[in-house]
Amino acid sequence: MQISDLMSPNFFSDPYPVYDQMREAGSLVALGPGTWMTGSYAVVDALLRDRRAGKKYMERVTSVYGEEAVKGELFEANANTLLQMNPPVHSRLRRLLAKAFNAYQVKSFTATAESVADRLIDELTPKGEGDILEKYAYALPLEIICDMMDIPPSDGPMLSRAGQVATRSVEPELMTPADIEEGNRAISHFQSYFNDLVRKRRLQPGSDLISVLLSTEDEGESLTDAEIFSNVLLLFLAGHETTANMISNAIIALHDHPEMIARAIADESLWPAIVSECMRYDNSIQVTVRALMEDVDIDGHQLKKGDTIYLYLGAANRDPSIFDQPNRLALDRTEKAVSSMSFGAGAHFCLGARLAAIELEVALRKLATRLPDFELTNATSLQWRRRSVVRGVTSLRARW
Repeated sequence: MQISDLMSPNFFSDPYPVYDQMREAGSLVALGPGTWMTGSYAVVDALLRDRRAGKKYMERVTSVYGEEAVKGELFEANANTLLQMNPPVHSRLRRLLAKAFNAYQVKSFTATAESVADRLIDELTPKGEGDILEKYAYALPLEIICDMMDIPPSDGPMLSRAGQVATRSVEPELMTPADIEEGNRAISHFQSYFNDLVRKRRLQPGSDLISVLLSTEDEGESLTDAEIFSNVLLLFLAGHETTANMISNAIIALHDHPEMIARAIADESLWPAIVSECMRYDNSIQVTVRALMEDVDIDGHQLKKGDTIYLYLGAANRDPSIFDQPNRLALDRTEKAVSSMSFGAGAHFCLGARLAAIELEVALRKLATRLPDFELTNATSLQWRRRSVVRGVTSLRARW
């Protein structure tokens, strides 16, 4: 396989045939000197849980963009997030963030999500048609994360736009100098906004997630200001960007399976299974990266310390050695004891997995029950973003 196979328009529209070729080529496929990829469920799962496969984000981006380019706000902010840390720093940071996150999670989360979904559908209903990507799939998780952080909802779209610029730094596609500068400006804007917010919460704490982060302690340790900023940024972006794309991908998947929706309307206990299957079938996060911290033998391949491995979660989720007829969206799966790779695994398993699943279930259930005549009008002409990590469309037009 060639890197060009992972960069073509056809790949971005439908990566799954390429993933089939990737698995057929072997459990581990060389992309270049010291660079590998895998779509094997067994290898992906093993490496996500292996402490010898860690993160070397700054080393990787420095080798691509040079030392001067990575000194800006964009790469520095990303490097300080939980996603790019290794133990023992990662262990400390995750422990503190998990404690804050768990302290914030309240029983009313589902009710909040349902209230936001109902209001958004109330606004959509009289229009009869429109693009629901921005007005529903994005608006729902964006309003929820703003509520969690006590951010004015009116500021949400502006922050979301800046965040979409900043997330280019986690994509494997090369950024131009102009892209990097735009990302630096976006992060600088974020930093100014959230630093001001943190100062206000220090003076007048509330019950929001940022206030909880500021007050969280564990074994005498607390989060530094730099850690708070970088991870508030991470939680804000992960709290709506990945969920919004997951909602839209699930809507697209279910559009061709109306029988699933009919069954779930008749029996609401089926919605969790539908959510789980939609995430396996076409998840928003398609790939993650690991670097080897020492020489490792992986399925007969001798890999060296410093080698980079692209773990294709989307390919692992359709591995036929694990999932029967993996290209079929189905409720009657027998592999229920097998977890999909949708939220990762091991030390970097998604902190917000449970909340994201709740949001996805609420979004799909409310759309199905409140807009029973809902129909996509651009299902045959969808435009997929040229993104390898976060998979999603540019619009989602519908009528109801």
